[in-house]
Amino acid sequence: MELNHNSQVYFDPIMHAYWIGDKRLIGVTSLMRKHGLSPDYSGVKPEVLNHAAARGTAVHEATAEYDDGKPAMAARLIEWEDVDGMRSETIDVSEDLKAHANLVAEYGLKPIFSEYLVSDNELVASSIDMVSQVDEGMVDLVDKKTTSTIHPAVRWQLSIYAYLFELQNPTIKVRNLYCEHLRGASSKMVLQERISSEQVKRLFECERNGERFLPEDIKGTELAEIVGADTISTLLANEAAIAQAKEAIKVMESQIAEAHDRILAYMAERGLTKLPVEGGEYRMRAASKRESVDTKKLKEEMPDIAAKYIKTSQVKGSISFVGR
Repeated sequence: MELNHNSQVYFDPIMHAYWIGDKRLIGVTSLMRKHGLSPDYSGVKPEVLNHAAARGTAVHEATAEYDDGKPAMAARLIEWEDVDGMRSETIDVSEDLKAHANLVAEYGLKPIFSEYLVSDNELVASSIDMVSQVDEGMVDLVDKKTTSTIHPAVRWQLSIYAYLFELQNPTIKVRNLYCEHLRGASSKMVLQERISSEQVKRLFECERNGERFLPEDIKGTELAEIVGADTISTLLANEAAIAQAKEAIKVMESQIAEAHDRILAYMAERGLTKLPVEGGEYRMRAASKRESVDTKKLKEEMPDIAAKYIKTSQVKGSISFVGR
């Protein structure tokens, strides 16, 4: 398969910017941030973001080498800015690299290009992490994420990539959009539903006109009147991100509970009250009995007495977000 390579747009790695001639184009992530379609990390300490970005760079570099058929180095020397200045750190991404290889095989992906530059040569440019061939007229696109959770914004990101890819390659269609979430042993590939090209084009038009973009599915709804049209995209993206995070926490808590049972049995067998570990210690609390009132039985057998001690209080109304 022959892809059309953009010879007019070039990427400046120092400024991390795309240019066509002397005109600077906006990157996809910057475009999404301007219009409230991407996560807001303003409350996170810069050094935390910088270190996460350094790890992301290491993972992207190693997996790109693998995709390009080159020897992939798992130990990457990465520089990032801490509060005390620039730091050099060797990051081991062997688990992520192994997970990537397994996912590529599991999903039958056939990488043909890494960091594939796409642009409309007027407004937007970006680079796609992986283009995978399906057949002579079809590809899958993959975006790799190393964040703690998958933010819903990745759907927009991949949909914009798909629009730009097909614009640059009119005879080739995009079949599937994948977000590859690389987190060591818990890595996974998540299929993303494509947002229509009409919505993407409308986003571009809003950017050209200096207007705030509002997705069609929430444009003109009551929610816009309640919280303001400018904040809806960020609000719903944050709601979905928190819901995903809560699900991830449930999985982690289940894994921790299972490990705690084994640790408790180990400590009990050896008569230990403390078990030092890196970063702290596990402390054992001896088994004990707890007394409580069976309110259901009390109400059934002694309703008059139960009614005497029942306390009624006002509970404030609330709402919860339930994703579709």
